[in-house]
Amino acid sequence: LHLTKETGAATGPVLPPSLFQMCAELTKVGICCAALLCHRGMGRPVTVWCGWNHTVAFSLPASIYLVMNILTVRAARLLPPPTFQLLANTKIICTAVACRAIMGKRLSSAQWFAMVLLMVGVALGQLRGGEGSDLTPSLGAFLMLCCSCLSSLGGVCTERVLKSKGSVQLSIFATNLHMAVHTLVLNGAFMVVEGRLSGHGLPGLPRPGFFEVAALANEAMNGILISLLMKRIDSIAKNYAFSASVFVTAGLTAMVLSHRPTWTFYAGAVVTLASMWLYAKGGAVIDKAGKDA
Repeated sequence: LHLTKETGAATGPVLPPSLFQMCAELTKVGICCAALLCHRGMGRPVTVWCGWNHTVAFSLPASIYLVMNILTVRAARLLPPPTFQLLANTKIICTAVACRAIMGKRLSSAQWFAMVLLMVGVALGQLRGGEGSDLTPSLGAFLMLCCSCLSSLGGVCTERVLKSKGSVQLSIFATNLHMAVHTLVLNGAFMVVEGRLSGHGLPGLPRPGFFEVAALANEAMNGILISLLMKRIDSIAKNYAFSASVFVTAGLTAMVLSHRPTWTFYAGAVVTLASMWLYAKGGAVIDKAGKDA
């Protein structure tokens, strides 16, 4: 929010969302290259290239995320913030459906119910007293639902590539290097076309300060860690991590900025914790059934 000037409190350089994403991906490329060079300097084997067929597979999730980001910006301009946040939670169920359809992941009835609880918990945690949340069907609501579907599809496609045979011999830094390069190419092409159509040209890149560099590094590391989580577990675990971060962020805001959460925040946190316990318990039942079989 600070970098894209979505709030009036920002005082740093103006970075449009598309340019911010480009800068974040460039930062990710730098971090990945530095990590791979360190591995090579320590005498560890470093594999980066596994052929064109492998690297082209990363273009599909990159394309999906590009379309999703475009629609998200449009939906955010059409919907009030509470409605936007509530509709964004539908990606939790969409991701579960995509995991079942594309990855063949088995989910118990308890886990399906746990994800419904997660949607309710996060929605409660994001409610703000005194703000309307009109959920009347509209173009913005439709676009947001499309974004949820695209987010889940992109996440599952990314998980599939990360867990493919070609990615087994690659480190998480090497796979992120592939993803970041494809994102840079596609987003760069989109920015060029958008600039020509609008007649404004490409946006200028202001000189970043300390907080801008820290925010970009945080965004890049977040992407790397999320991909590691998806590679080791799955896309549903990524959603749980994101949902938990909503409450952690709110808790830090309460401590640092003396913000007093509403009762819905605490109710949402309890429901979310219950959802995590139920999902883990349901997964243990499936694992036990699989071993017995």
